[in-house]
Amino acid sequence: MSDAHRTRAQLEQECQGLRERVDELEARQHALTGDVLDSAAVGLCILDKKCRIAWINRPLERFFALNRDDLIGKHARQVTRDHMRFLFEDPEAFSEGVLASYENDAGSETFECHVLPSEEREERWLEYRSEPIRSGYYAGGRIEHYFDITNRKQAEAALQLSEARYQALANKAYDIIAEFDADGRFVYLSPSFEKIMGFSTSELIGRPVTEIIRDEDKVDVEKRIGRLLVSGAIGTRLTQVRHRDGGWRWIEGTGVRFETPDGEIRLMAIGRDMTERKHMEEQLVRSERLASIGTLAAGIAHEINNPLGGTLLAAQFALEFQDDSDAVTNALKVIVRQTKRCAEVVSGVLTFAREGRSEKRPADLNAVVRHARDLIRSYAKERGATLELLLAEGLPELDMNEAEIGLVIVNLIRNAVQASAEHIRLLTRSSTDFVELTIHDDGSGISEDEKRRLFEPFYTARENEGGTGLGLSIAHGIVTGHEGTIDVESELEKGTLVTIRLPLAGDDRG
Repeated sequence: MSDAHRTRAQLEQECQGLRERVDELEARQHALTGDVLDSAAVGLCILDKKCRIAWINRPLERFFALNRDDLIGKHARQVTRDHMRFLFEDPEAFSEGVLASYENDAGSETFECHVLPSEEREERWLEYRSEPIRSGYYAGGRIEHYFDITNRKQAEAALQLSEARYQALANKAYDIIAEFDADGRFVYLSPSFEKIMGFSTSELIGRPVTEIIRDEDKVDVEKRIGRLLVSGAIGTRLTQVRHRDGGWRWIEGTGVRFETPDGEIRLMAIGRDMTERKHMEEQLVRSERLASIGTLAAGIAHEINNPLGGTLLAAQFALEFQDDSDAVTNALKVIVRQTKRCAEVVSGVLTFAREGRSEKRPADLNAVVRHARDLIRSYAKERGATLELLLAEGLPELDMNEAEIGLVIVNLIRNAVQASAEHIRLLTRSSTDFVELTIHDDGSGISEDEKRRLFEPFYTARENEGGTGLGLSIAHGIVTGHEGTIDVESELEKGTLVTIRLPLAGDDRG
């Protein structure tokens, strides 16, 4: 064989080897590509430039319960019309969407479709997306993506159901439901808000809630919004809210913080109109206060008569010894001192009997305790009871209604006296978040059955002594209205301990 012929044969052999090597590499690449496509979570279908199905991955087989070997090589339009369209809840919409993508050579198409379940196929929602292939072996063809969006659609359906339930509840609820943004501006009002407060939704949306809050309560509302943003929830509070007609309604409300699906912080408040109940409570408090003054009238008169008697004696002494300047001076000092004492007693009575709106203002709890002691001291003394005050110095002022808290203290001392107490001790102390008042007596105590009913309206164990059964019920309402607590510990023949805790103002809390 000639050298030229041998060289040609060698070249052909080498070319054949190269072709086999290329085929092997292409096969490996095809297998690798197929493995990658089959492991994807997305269903994929590749169409050649003649719109024939060139490849379908395993996820798409699973989505539709079809065998790709039965589909590869077939025209996509025919497969869509004869097979695919009947797998969907809306076959016409699916068919129109897919066929439209085939007509749009340069563009992309996207839509959602609902696959119906069968024995071989699960129900699922898919997002169809078709893109042209611009380069490579299948240039001029298309690639179809089927994204499984079932979980998202289920979440959307659950959210829609939740919103529908919430809206139905809000529309029928008697209580006020309002939503605010993080700045305290209205973003939603339930229909009950307009019924109770008179404002339409359009009048308040976008406006701050403080515009309809009484001036004295605005700072407190702003603080509560701040606490709500930080803590996520707040307790109930009575607040006066302006009605559209200019009047004021008592609204007892609480709130929670939540986050919208797009990440916006919102606040939700739920409120109940307590105006009528508040007016009834104020009438009960007024009646109980006046009844207490009537009960204590003799003691109050005694508290005033003693300094008046001293004043009269001092004045007579000054008249008798007019020429003795030192004697007159001393007499005048006595008159001033005793007159101030009368003024203190009268001031205590006026504070105790004050009428009007249940306003809270900064006040000294120790001063309120002393006024209450002065009002009831003679009443207690006549019945053999002594009062002892152990008042902590430097107590922070509390936002309180002095008349209401004074009524609570007087009623509790009177209860102790009526329980045959010989010694009653009132003690105050401060803590990080509250000021505490304890009233401890050595009286007859309270049975377990009575303790369970202590704060029930009209329940009294001393009906034969003229008890109305309202004193402790009113005391409980007053203390809780100050966002405080009142607890009673007692045993028969071992006395009673009443503990009242009143919260510090927001700025004073630790």
